Amino acid sequence: MEKQIFTQTNNEYRSYGKGILFNNGFALNETASLIFRQCDGKNSVSSIINALSSEYEVSTEELITDVDACIKEMLENNIIAEVQE
Repeated sequence: MEKQIFTQTNNEYRSYGKGILFNNGFALNETASLIFRQCDGKNSVSSIINALSSEYEVSTEELITDVDACIKEMLENNIIAEVQE
């Protein structure tokens, strides 16, 4: 089964423009914000990539690389966590 993720409920944040700024100083740009908002415990990584492919004209390989890197960084900063099944 593919990894799913969810947003941390204890991280307060506010939107600015098309980005997100967390109270711990961690910021997301427009694209990372779109990824973050898709991390709802229901969307798989591949469904997030599919959603972004309709927004951006880049190759699937590039999207996979970018989404994986973004998710890794958000996990390392405790912005999101894996859903434990």
